[in-house]
Amino acid sequence: MTSAETLPTTTLGASGIEVSVQGLGCMGISEFYGAGNRSADLSFVSAGRE
Repeated sequence: MTSAETLPTTTLGASGIEVSVQGLGCMGISEFYGAGNRSADLSFVSAGRE
């Protein structure tokens, strides 16, 4: 991505916060990769929020 390109955005709710339309999604992170690890899963999601 060059400095001239920007990600598409959308506005959420009444607060008007603008976020990129690209997201993590809702599919289970460990669905096809073996047993889940709750601690690792929460760390992954927390890192995505930062």
